[in-house]
Amino acid sequence: MTVLLAILALTACLKEVRGVSRTENEIPVVTKSEFTHQIKLPTELYKGGPQQATPPDGTIPAGTKVKIVQEAGSYTQIEAESGDAGYVSSGALEKIAE
Repeated sequence: MTVLLAILALTACLKEVRGVSRTENEIPVVTKSEFTHQIKLPTELYKGGPQQATPPDGTIPAGTKVKIVQEAGSYTQIEAESGDAGYVSSGALEKIAE
């Protein structure tokens, strides 16, 4: 029971942080307008954080559109149109022309 309450509390916090207002059964939809940048060159993706002491969790191809979550030094936390999320080198990003 305690675990369930903790999960529900965490879910509520995440909704507040993301500014999302929806029912529990709705799936969030990311519109194309939210993707403000794209990957310039194939780049390494770190899902747990920008830790160079660990190998990358994958690679994101050039041209992938991404949404900036936050900047973290020389890395930027992103969410990609492909569904991938994590940290990439800030130098691998370019703003999409409007």
